[in-house]
Amino acid sequence: MILQCLNTYFVTYMLELPVVTARNYIIECIINRVYADGLFLPNQKELSGIIGVSLCTLRNALKMLETEGWIKIEHGKGSLVLPFMSYATLITATSRIAHMKSDELSKKIYQDASDIKQRIEQKIDHCNLVHQLFLNDLKKITSAINMDT
Repeated sequence: MILQCLNTYFVTYMLELPVVTARNYIIECIINRVYADGLFLPNQKELSGIIGVSLCTLRNALKMLETEGWIKIEHGKGSLVLPFMSYATLITATSRIAHMKSDELSKKIYQDASDIKQRIEQKIDHCNLVHQLFLNDLKKITSAINMDT
């Protein structure tokens, strides 16, 4: 996967500004899950070496990615790849979809649908638990009322 990202990087390197190339390289790696949702990117020094840009250029690219909703820069920790379904803005979603090939898009849609299903099931389990607790409390209250009458 890293080689695929690097190939894309080298093909477009001469056509783009270094900051745009760095941004696009990181986006390509996020989409190809080289840098997975919820995990941190390599540190800035390592990442600038991988891409072949200065630290200043990389920092500008990271700021662009943060503004677009791809990552969150956490000072002292690094740059966190934001989970797509949790933090996606319309711009980020459109950008991610535009960068994906059709088979990647199908896999991503399936994965996102699975994530949504899992979250809904968790909410349903929580609601069932709250409902059961309510019914138990209602039985206790009803028993207490019946004892008083």
